[in-house]
Amino acid sequence: MRPLLRFQAALAVAALAFVRADAAPGEAIVPVRLVAGKMVVFCDVSTSARRIPVNLFVELETPCGLRLHNRAAGPLRAESADGKTRPITLHLPGRSIVVERREHGPEKEYEAFTKYWSKELGENAVVGSIGAHVLRDHHLVLDLAQERMILSDPRAGPADPDGPDATPGPSSPSSSEEEEGTRVVPITINDDVVWVPVRDSGGDPAAMAITTSTWDTVVDHALCSKFGRPAGEIGALRVGDIDLAKYVAFRPETVARVHKDGVAGTIGLNALKHLRVEIDRTNRVVKLTETAPPEFPVADRAFFAARAEDEIEPLVAYLDAYPDSRLASDAARLLLDLQLDEDSPQDVLRPTLRAYVTAYPEDLRATAADDLMLELLESGVGEAIIPLGEIGIESGRKDRYPNAVHQIHARLGHVLLERDAGKRAWKHLLSAAFGLPEDGMVNLDLGRFYESQGRHKRAFSRYVQAVIKPESGEAALKGLERTQRALDGEERMSVDTIERLIAGKVLSFGTAAKYTPPEDAAGRVTLVELFTNAHGRGTLAGELAFEGLKAHFERRDVALLSYQLPTPALVPLVNDLSFARAAQLGIESLEFRIDGTNGAPAVARKDQREKLYEYCRDLVKDALTVAPDVKLTLEVRRDGDRVHGRVIIDGEARWGRVVHVVLAEKAVLFPGKNEVPIHRMIARGSLIDSLGGIPFAIEDGEERMTIPFDVKLSAVAATNRTALDELVAAGEGSTVDMAIDIDPEQVTVVAFVHDVRSNRVLQAVQLDPTTTDETP
Repeated sequence: MRPLLRFQAALAVAALAFVRADAAPGEAIVPVRLVAGKMVVFCDVSTSARRIPVNLFVELETPCGLRLHNRAAGPLRAESADGKTRPITLHLPGRSIVVERREHGPEKEYEAFTKYWSKELGENAVVGSIGAHVLRDHHLVLDLAQERMILSDPRAGPADPDGPDATPGPSSPSSSEEEEGTRVVPITINDDVVWVPVRDSGGDPAAMAITTSTWDTVVDHALCSKFGRPAGEIGALRVGDIDLAKYVAFRPETVARVHKDGVAGTIGLNALKHLRVEIDRTNRVVKLTETAPPEFPVADRAFFAARAEDEIEPLVAYLDAYPDSRLASDAARLLLDLQLDEDSPQDVLRPTLRAYVTAYPEDLRATAADDLMLELLESGVGEAIIPLGEIGIESGRKDRYPNAVHQIHARLGHVLLERDAGKRAWKHLLSAAFGLPEDGMVNLDLGRFYESQGRHKRAFSRYVQAVIKPESGEAALKGLERTQRALDGEERMSVDTIERLIAGKVLSFGTAAKYTPPEDAAGRVTLVELFTNAHGRGTLAGELAFEGLKAHFERRDVALLSYQLPTPALVPLVNDLSFARAAQLGIESLEFRIDGTNGAPAVARKDQREKLYEYCRDLVKDALTVAPDVKLTLEVRRDGDRVHGRVIIDGEARWGRVVHVVLAEKAVLFPGKNEVPIHRMIARGSLIDSLGGIPFAIEDGEERMTIPFDVKLSAVAATNRTALDELVAAGEGSTVDMAIDIDPEQVTVVAFVHDVRSNRVLQAVQLDPTTTDETP
């Protein structure tokens, strides 16, 4: 068994031992840990679908039930596809608690905490929190000196005629001795948050909330102002006869809570770790027993005093005196902000940055430096980046996250490149590329460096690696266009060229064999239409299945069209034809349509792409057995930017039959967030006047209709650009100016007849245009 698994198994055994040895009947003794100022419990959560081990914060004062990260809720299937919720069971040692549904929590906070404290947490991430709406139903004891909390059924007590905010009457004094060393204090409960009465050094009453989600015990700025003590040294603050000021240094903050008796602040974990706290909600009392003697945190008080002055010198003095203190990183971060406000040079910033980084454990210093670099870059602060990165690199080999040092090199390289420090930038970017060879921004910056040096072949190669990533795709495409012109035709930049260069670096879909039609084939060409979105989560499977259909069937049997819809995000491949065709078919979600009627969802897990392909393939095969009652003949020619020709329809012109002629691109480079860099058979626009199709009408008594078309590719692109601008102006999202122009070499045309009454496509045809050389 691995060490961490042994550790967690030992926790479970210890929990059972607690139950056997200490627990009274009906009590559950739950081990808890204080990790980086948070109270954490390890347990299992389950639904009827699955049971998983997790770490959860305990947040006694947060008005919620059970919060869960989507990554935990997904495997549990906490919600069905139609939004219905499943009850979730919390499996704590000695007690199981059922909650009706999970709530959403601060997912970035859970992720960041797990990232920094993964060793202390064991193998399971923090994925949620247990809040007041769960804990309110239990008699609760917090015994943090023993690293445990005890849950039991609510105590019996008289009915409370005055409601949830009532306090005990005269028979329950505000402070009394129940047994030696134990104080009984009345409580009030507002929105399930427990409040205790306190008196300050002037004898004035107020209330403080008991909290388990923060380490510091906080006093409100208003109370600090009352005593003229902005650093929080307000003297005694008593709960009963327990003076909290002996245990903690109060942290001055604005407390955004309301209580009828006035708010003094909140009691945090740094005070609770000295006390056994028994919360009896039924009888509206809390019993407090000291379990650890006071140990006043002098360094905390010194930081709050330095912070209150809001000047550089006190913070520098604090870091000199307490470089290894709990709040050293907070002090260094605050000092850095003050120094940046004064435009301090790098030699002044460097000691502050070093103090910030070295305040973290040795195996997290590169990670801390990288995260701060990103924060400063996003806020437009550049002066601190270079010394911060250099300090972070010093600890790179020891960091628990090997990629942290490579990310630092990448950020340093980017900043130095922006400052024209070419050779220094290149060295950092090469180091980054060694560890992050597929990073889009690293390859983009290397391409920019090589281009600045006139090394266009090397630049071209790096831009190709960058163009397949969403974050760097648009800038890399422009770089490819520039370097292509500089190469003077040595290698033409096209989607086909790029596809060869990225082969094996992106997911694709191949088929073992081609479809062979039977000798008595019905002569039908089936139309497969895919409605998707390049940024849509789960749409990779649909696009790969579409690619598989394209590889398996020949054009004589199947014509394909892909339409991009703005769900969940607007992309530059969206156009008016996409909206019109989706409306005509009654499309309400991303999906496949086979000959207009049969279909399948276009969103699935990546590992389901083959099953989705096989399902659609079988639908196509069934559709091919139906003989068409119309015939389509397509003639297409391209002269430079101009595409022209005609489609001839033979057959019975019944009411409701309409003809579509669609301009499509066989391959379009757009690196979407769904990991698909090259999209197939993109519908770009209609080659006829109507987006809804032209009615099939008989000419001169014959069962034939001829529809001519003549458009310019640049005009279609301009129309699509205008449509995108209107969507952006209407607040439908934003997108990049990429992949809107149409590559003449990728142009193809698809025509089909659609019966609007049955929604069935009766026949289709696809043809690439013939071309002629234009003379100047």
